[in-house]
Amino acid sequence: MRGGGRDDARAWVSRLLDQHGARPVALAVYAGESFLVSVPIEETASLQTAIGAIGADTMPVAGSRPDRALALARMTLADAASERADVVLVTDGGALGPAALSEAERLRATGVRVSAVAIAPRTAPYGMPPTDTAGLVRLTAAGGGIVATPDDLDPLIVRLTG
Repeated sequence: MRGGGRDDARAWVSRLLDQHGARPVALAVYAGESFLVSVPIEETASLQTAIGAIGADTMPVAGSRPDRALALARMTLADAASERADVVLVTDGGALGPAALSEAERLRATGVRVSAVAIAPRTAPYGMPPTDTAGLVRLTAAGGGIVATPDDLDPLIVRLTG
């Protein structure tokens, strides 16, 4: 994401980290590939620093592959033997096809809920399709989670911290 969308995504993730409670938090980023920034940890101050450094210029592979991000989340949570886990996909709402739905279903089958927040760029790059709102609803339904909007994150934060 470029412009306002990236800034909004960083602000939202920062807010979530500030309110995560006692649950461990992991951080991964994705574009055309996904990358683990941190395994699940309880002290999240170091993640705040990492969030500030994440941008389009730090991602070596362009694109949008939420399926790969969800697969990485599934493997990371399995390795950490996480209980009562949630995955929150912060997304521009693209590429929410069968592979992403399959990963959301696989996560749900292991007891992990998948929710999403769509944060589109304020000015979409040429050729970028609009946010697939229906795809987000399908994805979160498959993952047993909810769709939150940047304007109303409270239902998601309550769900994650409750």
